[in-house]
Amino acid sequence: MKLKTTKTLLIASVISLASFVLINTGQSYAASFTVASGSDETTTNSSCSLSEAIGNINDQAATNTDCPAGDGANDTINLPAGTITLTADLPQITESITIAGRGMGVSVVDQDSAYGSIASTTNITVEKTTFINVYATAILSTGGNTVFDQIEVDGTGATLASANPIFSTIGVISENATADINAEISNIYVHDIVLSADQILTTAVVSIGSYDIDANISNITIKNVDNINASGPNQAVGLVLGAGLFDSGATTGTVNARVNNATINGIQSQNGSAQGVIIAMITDDNNQMNASITNSTITNISSDGTGFIGGNEGSALFAFGAAENTGTSTLTTKNLLLLNNEVDGCKTADASSAFGVNGTSEANITSAGGNLSDDTTCSSYFTQPSDQNNITNLGSFLAPLANNGGFVPTMALLQGSPAIDAGVPVSGLTTDARQATRPQGLAFDSGAYESSFSRAVATPTATLASTGQAQTILGLLAALVVMTGSTVVYARMRGFGGV
Repeated sequence: MKLKTTKTLLIASVISLASFVLINTGQSYAASFTVASGSDETTTNSSCSLSEAIGNINDQAATNTDCPAGDGANDTINLPAGTITLTADLPQITESITIAGRGMGVSVVDQDSAYGSIASTTNITVEKTTFINVYATAILSTGGNTVFDQIEVDGTGATLASANPIFSTIGVISENATADINAEISNIYVHDIVLSADQILTTAVVSIGSYDIDANISNITIKNVDNINASGPNQAVGLVLGAGLFDSGATTGTVNARVNNATINGIQSQNGSAQGVIIAMITDDNNQMNASITNSTITNISSDGTGFIGGNEGSALFAFGAAENTGTSTLTTKNLLLLNNEVDGCKTADASSAFGVNGTSEANITSAGGNLSDDTTCSSYFTQPSDQNNITNLGSFLAPLANNGGFVPTMALLQGSPAIDAGVPVSGLTTDARQATRPQGLAFDSGAYESSFSRAVATPTATLASTGQAQTILGLLAALVVMTGSTVVYARMRGFGGV
């Protein structure tokens, strides 16, 4: 199969990133218990470090005498309150492990803008931790069931690896999988990433090869991602969901992803493409990429250059595919709130020719209702009766991103917002991004934030020209006729107000 070489091959770039991280973290193992704050080191000093703990868990032995041996059954690393500063790449994790912090902003891993952080080829849970001064990636899972919960990635001080001009803070990729993968990603806050890179793929879930990924992604906020690369074309993306990869073997893996309560605010590319969410399928076989995004807010996506598929690519939602044979990429939307997005709110494309292949790819964005946009760029996609396009005052009733409770910041709906009670019911979704009860008021709100306000119900007060009676009164009596079906009531109505 003849492939077109391109630096912006989206999924191949994610794999390149994964390979870099795994190679550069070495072939070591992982460990279980409470580790010390301060500099992460491997000297014998009666203080168990994060690197030493990881080593002992995968060895299932007390290789590092400062830490106990892993037991293979309940291997958990408890991070301290305070900061662990890396002085070298952490060992690659190859045994099942839980890494538990004490809270976002309480337990901190400082990558010192130079060292690889958590990379695992097997089952992993990481929770209640903040990562700062990130180098290339913060957390990467490439081969097992994954749980990421209550994770903050502060992009201030982030740097690229010299061998790979791609940046991704959180990734779940099936590159080393030996079975299908379940991924639970929740309460994630990624913010303030300003880099000159080929690609900034902030959060990525990608199936490679023949194994599927089933992913639930909820309560995720991505804020202020700016690719300042002036040589372009470059790319900045909030959330990437992809299936398939051009390679010499069968690539039949499918991704089924459900995204709830996402807030994506401020994705920019100064000389390339920018997207809030990408649903991508790139395959030489017959792959499927199925995703839904529900009750999410996507704002301020902007692009100042030409994208890798062509054109000025700034979009809130982008579904595309490229195939040697056939493939499908489908995104279902419900109760979305889109505003201030440059060029395209919604976009689909068959990108086969852009990647130098001859197959047919089908890319779809399908509405399930309750979607609101401040322009007309999603009008051909948001076609359900409950969808609303070109609501020009939508932004006037949306507060800036702020701490409104919960684990991630949100954009509150102000009283009078058209998004209040504008959504359709969502089975099983009982909370918003703050974990506040959903729905409140008369119905589900659109967007990631559920307001305590209800939509105002207007009461007509215009007078009837022939009677001088208020329409409200006449309407009330007419309803009474319908309810009772009584000719007596109707007869009395005729005498009311001279009717």
